[in-house]
Amino acid sequence: MALEVSFGCSIRERGGVPLLQWDAWLRDGVPHAITTRHGGVSRAPYASLNLGDHVGDAPGAVMANRAKLRAALGDMRRPLAVARQVHGGRVEVVRDKPAPNTEPPEADALVTDRADIYLALFFADCVPVLFYNPKRRAVGVAHGGWRGLAAGVLANTVETMRAAYDVDPATLEAAIGPHIGVCCYEVSPDVAERFADVPRAIRTDEEGRSFLNLARVARMRLDQAGLLIENVSISAPCTSCFVDAYFSHRVENPTGRIAAAIGLEPLDGPGRDEDDDLDAEPEEEGAVAEPEDPAEPEDEEPRRVWNIDEGV
Repeated sequence: MALEVSFGCSIRERGGVPLLQWDAWLRDGVPHAITTRHGGVSRAPYASLNLGDHVGDAPGAVMANRAKLRAALGDMRRPLAVARQVHGGRVEVVRDKPAPNTEPPEADALVTDRADIYLALFFADCVPVLFYNPKRRAVGVAHGGWRGLAAGVLANTVETMRAAYDVDPATLEAAIGPHIGVCCYEVSPDVAERFADVPRAIRTDEEGRSFLNLARVARMRLDQAGLLIENVSISAPCTSCFVDAYFSHRVENPTGRIAAAIGLEPLDGPGRDEDDDLDAEPEEEGAVAEPEDPAEPEDEEPRRVWNIDEGV
């Protein structure tokens, strides 16, 4: 069982939606979250906060869940900018609001400096990585399975933020979220060989099977891209072990998708206060397609804060 934890993050509940968030980013006013599988309306096997619209869940349930996510992040009026994830290395610079009923771009990372949208990608075992640069007011999100990591998706994200927003990688901050752990992620020898340069990335058991530590790979790739080690945080309970809290494609198929989402606080202050109506009519979004992996009330109750070790 893998449970890699960095201090400075916790799970907060807002409007009935548990959100994994980093304290320093909240102090900076950065709306962000990695969701769990709880707090939504989807029925089994997608119960309950499934945010992927490509897995067979009822479209109305996914739309309602995405509306709950946007409300929990703080502004129902902001659309989600999403991507058609293909386990590659391409990064999309989001310069405009996504138009309703349009196909999203094919990419496995998104970056933006807009403060009127949320970036969001979807996961069920792969590694979610959120990016924030306080100097240049830019954010990003990346989707890293073994194929994406091998294709350089994290280095490409850092380089795209440098080129598009003049971000110095040494000032860039990153947060690595829940994904399948080395305890459970068996890979072929060919896949293991791709990450031979990463110390302790591969664990071999007594039967000769190889298991990949995605967090170690992600952290080293971020280090190689110029991020400072103190600017990379990890909160990575294994999604396969903690399937009661997260979606895992390897354990359950079909299953839903959690989301990693991030935005920017408008320069003129909060876009919406904490008493937003979670039942407001959602703004339409483009569809997301991701291939299979190798997932309220105005007077809301005070937000509960869990210790990460509870594995929620």
